[in-house]
Amino acid sequence: MVLAVFIPFDDSKPLENYVLQTTGTEGVTPSIQTALQGDVLETPLLRPSIREVNNTTIAGLYAYHNSFSSRDGTVNRTQNIRATRLSMSCGLLSLRFYGNVVLVRSFGYLNRGFEDLGLESIRGVCCISPDLRCSIQNFGGVSPACEVAPGWLTNAACENYHDAGVLARVALAMTEHHESEDSDSSSDSAKLYDSDDEETTPTQHTFVTRSSLCLQCRRLTDSICPGCEGCYVCDDCCTSGRRWSHECQCQTWKMYVSHREELSSFDFGTDGNGGDWYTSLMGRGFQTSE
Repeated sequence: MVLAVFIPFDDSKPLENYVLQTTGTEGVTPSIQTALQGDVLETPLLRPSIREVNNTTIAGLYAYHNSFSSRDGTVNRTQNIRATRLSMSCGLLSLRFYGNVVLVRSFGYLNRGFEDLGLESIRGVCCISPDLRCSIQNFGGVSPACEVAPGWLTNAACENYHDAGVLARVALAMTEHHESEDSDSSSDSAKLYDSDDEETTPTQHTFVTRSSLCLQCRRLTDSICPGCEGCYVCDDCCTSGRRWSHECQCQTWKMYVSHREELSSFDFGTDGNGGDWYTSLMGRGFQTSE
């Protein structure tokens, strides 16, 4: 038996632990299909890994959810805000979940089975904000006490960031290899063109508008998000439910807005009181390349 977490798409229903039964070579798949009542997709949120320092094995985190197209061909567009918050916390900001979701910790390709997943590990990140800092989790009295996130969850975004960097370098190397093979065949055809035939003029970018735009649909609006008052969201997006991806981070924005006056009056030392300490933070050493 494996302890997993069931996340209903309906926010009015609580998260709950779900016991999965393991069956031979199929593992927990039949039990997950029973919980989700149909075929499922597997989406990795964190790959399993082995720490070289002490040779300990860290289980990965996998999300199981229904296919967007159901058996009768209809499309499931019931957004799951709490599961999406978790994926954002893992650094997967473009990932969106729909329908019910089952979370399982597994050692995957390491073939070492599964690990139980308790509610206390992910309750805050799912129900409040993808920002794991206690100041965010406890802001506004939403959470009575901050449940400290486990190390594997706090490191998930960093692990996925480095994995994406490695994959990007591999993709770049493969692209350069194909380009080098094609360079010889294209060199002869390139000689047919005269460099003086036509001069290309650089594209000049102009501002389309200086008015505020909706964060979701990018249309003109002067309506502020009623939840955080930190961004512009048009009335149409609020009423139609298209604002739900922002709702995943609305609590975080609200916390930032509460410090707006404090941050706007912060003394950078421009009057000679604090020096130019911040200028060194703008150098190349503090900039990321990927």
